[in-house]
Amino acid sequence: MSGFTEYRTGELVLLRSPLFEREGISHAFTTRLGGVSGGALESLNLRPSVDSPENIAENLRRVAEVVGFSPERCAATRQVHGAAVRVVAQDEPAFSPARPDCDGVVCRLRGHALMSFGADCVTVLIGDRRTGAAAAVHAGWRGAVAGTVTRAVETMSREFGSRPEEMIAAIGPAISGERYEVGEEVAQALIGACGEEDALAIMPRRGEKFYPDLRAFAALRLRRAGVGVTSIDLDTHCTYSEPEMFWSHRRTGDARGVQAAIIVVK
Repeated sequence: MSGFTEYRTGELVLLRSPLFEREGISHAFTTRLGGVSGGALESLNLRPSVDSPENIAENLRRVAEVVGFSPERCAATRQVHGAAVRVVAQDEPAFSPARPDCDGVVCRLRGHALMSFGADCVTVLIGDRRTGAAAAVHAGWRGAVAGTVTRAVETMSREFGSRPEEMIAAIGPAISGERYEVGEEVAQALIGACGEEDALAIMPRRGEKFYPDLRAFAALRLRRAGVGVTSIDLDTHCTYSEPEMFWSHRRTGDARGVQAAIIVVK
């Protein structure tokens, strides 16, 4: 596990996993830098519901040009904090209004991109070294409880013949455990889903509050699904603590944009 590499081209700033770069998998985790959105959404926002179609299209175009994919072949999640994972079997444009609710997308169409979103929640990219299949997943605390990351691994195995031991995963920028305070109800849900010993090891308690490390929960789910510990790359940025670089729901509420995690099927 390691921090990600910062990649700058003009004003655009993206993060990349060293593990994925070594495997030759095109991907990126966006920041809020390098776009055309204005006001509270300045500048790289990829959340259509709060921005103009023109801004969203140009922001995505800039990212696509650097990462190497077409916005006309870029399936995205429509996140509801659940466990549904969707198989993308034909070309699909980004932000297609016909896409169903899901927190994960998987695909094996060569050159097709997959995209998930976060603004404190964890985003996870998964690549299969052998088949080239890929997944993009969103997993906050509800996703950790529901096992969304596990479902993505299982779906890749079922649909494409992928094997977890041949997969690699990159866990993107998210709110850090030090900044993510939750109460007893959320803590007990995480304990119930992941087991007391493992959950409490990555969710310290201070007084009546708990501080779960959401990226550690995603990594735990990946390891339990069979992905090797050395095949998991983990970023160290805190979205809450770096407001100039990242969108954070905990810091600003709903008047904000989102980061995207993007992977291109090899």
